Amino acid sequence: MSSLLLAVLRRVDDAIALVENVLISALCAVLAILLFGNVALRYLFRSPVTWIEEVVVAAFVWMIFIGVSACVRSHQHLRIDVVPRLLSGPAKGILGLLGLLCMVVIVAAMGKFGYDYAVFVSGNLTPILGISAAWLYIGLPLGMAFTAVHLLRQFFDEGPSRVLESVLEREG
Repeated sequence: MSSLLLAVLRRVDDAIALVENVLISALCAVLAILLFGNVALRYLFRSPVTWIEEVVVAAFVWMIFIGVSACVRSHQHLRIDVVPRLLSGPAKGILGLLGLLCMVVIVAAMGKFGYDYAVFVSGNLTPILGISAAWLYIGLPLGMAFTAVHLLRQFFDEGPSRVLESVLEREG
């Protein structure tokens, strides 16, 4: 890959990382405030706010799928590493490449499924807020697109055998 394209990929990846961090932080804060507020309203005043449940579900879905991408970016994902620890040299590289290919196929399939499902439910409105149900599910393909960019950058920066290493493997 040319140095110009690699520089552009790094800048896009860094921008995505910033968006992820802001989104995850904001969504976590929204969840905490809304859930605490609704519990207080329910038990202190016997008057819960009904729309909060829909917002909480949407925020949680978005936080999960954007969080998947953030975990892959920072190597915080789960990985069973028994076999890679037994290998070295070219065998470890080949296993890393196979793992990366599997991850790319899974990310692409989930992204496609998420997009298709969001399109499928786009005509449905949520019962309380009355917004398109697609807004709940579009977080899945967005998170998978972010994940794909992170994987691509890691592939070119670190090589195939290190892309899917967890942070524990990198420390040990």
